[in-house]
Amino acid sequence: MANVKAAAAGAIRNVGEVVVKPAVDEVGKAIEQGVQSVIGGPQAQPQLTQGQIEQNRADEQNKYTEAQRKIQWWKKLDEEQRKVREQQKSLDAARDKQETAKKQKVKQFEIVEKKKETAVQQAQARVAAEKRIGKGVGG
Repeated sequence: MANVKAAAAGAIRNVGEVVVKPAVDEVGKAIEQGVQSVIGGPQAQPQLTQGQIEQNRADEQNKYTEAQRKIQWWKKLDEEQRKVREQQKSLDAARDKQETAKKQKVKQFEIVEKKKETAVQQAQARVAAEKRIGKGVGG
């Protein structure tokens, strides 16, 4: 019986060494990687094949080209919007100038009409005054 107990205890120790030790090693590696990533230490980079390196370069070039295209598109859009704003400002200024000129013409017309009306009223008053004095028509 003692042999069985000793054999069982040895088997448990062996299982502990076989299962627990690799798990502890993996946990230790994970902790080390976490610490390195937090403090910014060196990390092992996977080795890339020449094809992968070329593909990465091509991808980076494509990203750069796309970024340049987008920058040009935004610059062009900005320039077109600036031109539209300038045109609108110019049209607004011309419209304001026309409105001012139109208001001035209306004002001048009103002044002329007022002068005519005043002249007519003065003439009517003169005629009425001449009639009272007896110097009017047939008088």
